[in-house]
Amino acid sequence: MVSYETTLRHFLSSGDVERAGLFAASCAERMAQLFTGVVGTDPARAADVELVVDCLDRLWSTAATHPWEELADRLLRLPELAGEEVPDGLYSYAYEAAGALHYACKYRETHDTTHIESCCNHALNAAEFISDEIGDGVDRYEVECTRQLADISDLSSAPRAFDDSLRQALRDRSREHSKALLAELIQAT
Repeated sequence: MVSYETTLRHFLSSGDVERAGLFAASCAERMAQLFTGVVGTDPARAADVELVVDCLDRLWSTAATHPWEELADRLLRLPELAGEEVPDGLYSYAYEAAGALHYACKYRETHDTTHIESCCNHALNAAEFISDEIGDGVDRYEVECTRQLADISDLSSAPRAFDDSLRQALRDRSREHSKALLAELIQAT
């Protein structure tokens, strides 16, 4: 069996910027509600939640250009990413989600695949930490690896000129997982 790391490296080395961008968007989307669901409980942080939602919408957009550098810089100014240490409690999950989103935007800015690797790592970290927090025996790290591999498979097997149905299917699937992940975390805390 081919390892997760080998499959990811092979996919990222293909040079398909659009597919790699959708992969990063899917990883960030799966973590997004760990940010919006935690930070969104504070009315003073409504602008931060709006920023995250706007970034996600742009990551999924077919438009050729967006202010990726500006968006990535704004994400770095979020309290979860601006501090010198990872926040405590539920905000540590918001940190992982914001980090995944930041690196997805950095990839779209630079097309440097190391940013996608960082995005994936934030998603995997969050999944592992949630498993540790809940302690129910579910290996969410492996679940996230499987989800990333499924995205790679779907994107790799799609026709060269795929339509928006794949983009929408990936987003819908990632949103559902994000929603379930947040619900599991909230229920456990």
